[in-house]
Amino acid sequence: MFEVIILALIAAGLFLLAFYKIGNYAADNYYNTTDYSGRMDRKYIAKLQKYVDANGVSSGDTDKLNKWVDDQNILSIFIIKNGELTYNSWEDDNDSSYFTYNDTDESELSGKFYLVTFADGECKVYVTGFYSYNAYVYIEFIAIAGAAVIFILIMLLAVRSKNKYVKKIDSDVKVLEGGDLAHNVSVAGNDEFSELAKSINQMKNSLKEEFEEKEAMHQAEKTLVTGMSHDLRTPLTSILLYTDLLLKGKYEDENKMWEYIGRINEKAKQMKNLSDQLFEYSLVTGKGGEIVCEKSKIKDVLYDPLSEMIGFLSGSGYKTASDVDFKDVNINFYRDYIPRLIDNIISNIGKYADKENPVIIKTVYEEGFAGISVSNSIRTDGTVSDTNHIGLMNIKKMMAAMDGKCMIEKGGTEFTIKLLFVVHHEVMLPEREA
Repeated sequence: MFEVIILALIAAGLFLLAFYKIGNYAADNYYNTTDYSGRMDRKYIAKLQKYVDANGVSSGDTDKLNKWVDDQNILSIFIIKNGELTYNSWEDDNDSSYFTYNDTDESELSGKFYLVTFADGECKVYVTGFYSYNAYVYIEFIAIAGAAVIFILIMLLAVRSKNKYVKKIDSDVKVLEGGDLAHNVSVAGNDEFSELAKSINQMKNSLKEEFEEKEAMHQAEKTLVTGMSHDLRTPLTSILLYTDLLLKGKYEDENKMWEYIGRINEKAKQMKNLSDQLFEYSLVTGKGGEIVCEKSKIKDVLYDPLSEMIGFLSGSGYKTASDVDFKDVNINFYRDYIPRLIDNIISNIGKYADKENPVIIKTVYEEGFAGISVSNSIRTDGTVSDTNHIGLMNIKKMMAAMDGKCMIEKGGTEFTIKLLFVVHHEVMLPEREA
């Protein structure tokens, strides 16, 4: 809006200057190239003669002459009788100090003297009229008024345009209120209102992304629950089938009975695994309470859990290779999460890792972060299970809760997960002087 005010002032100023210059030029040209002044002089001389005749005015009757001159407003006169100045409308009390008359004055004022018959005889009258004064006043008034009108018109047009734009923004916002987040608020110009429109669009886009993420998460939850419900029904149906056969004695011999019992046990374990996944998923999607992190050396936090993980993997038939270098840094961690993180990593290795290639465990240090990375080769024998990746989702949530990072890299048949904890820097206070 400030730019519009400046534009209006410039336009008004240009009009004022142009009209004033052109008007003055036209007035000067008219008054200087025509006999307008002469006609007006003769007109006032006629009026003076009429006034003199009606009131018996003599050439030295100052009071009556002053009254007549004052009534004309734009006129001054000099009266000369027998070569002497008898009246000067420019001076009070007929003081001739302002204008003294001599023979040279009459020659210089040639063409300006008119004969008027006063009560005391015929006299020469010199007339000076400011006839163009009103014209110049009118020109100045019109210039100022025109400039004001132009300024007001520009401001009204600008306000009207802005008002129309505000109504358009209001209309667009109502569309957004109706739930159509694909609709954009119109952005026009480069002022406060356009910035407001941009801010509304940014807010709308953020809300749209958030809604889309929630919808995608909701759809993923629905798909996961539907799939797991189906997976739970399948082993449950088998269990019911085998228990029904056992209860009715429909088995050939004891070996067949134990076979059915073994199958029931296998299906029960499968159901337990699926129920554990559902429980873990509830941890991932649920809203937990606030946690309070501790600060300790990275070695004190991770040495024992990593040792147990290496021992467990070795006992399960996995090869391991470690490149662990615990530096003297403190990390932020939540004590209860550390064993759960390691368990989830072990579970992930058990589901995906190829025992033919070693699991590589390293310490990792990045700017502001320290932690571990675990890499393994992915099995390609077609026995990979748990495609829902609930364990990884659980790890990501726990690391985020500690303000850390979980970074996953997958290239070809190699899989790497990094757990990075925030490095806590001790603040050293200056020692006090003794």
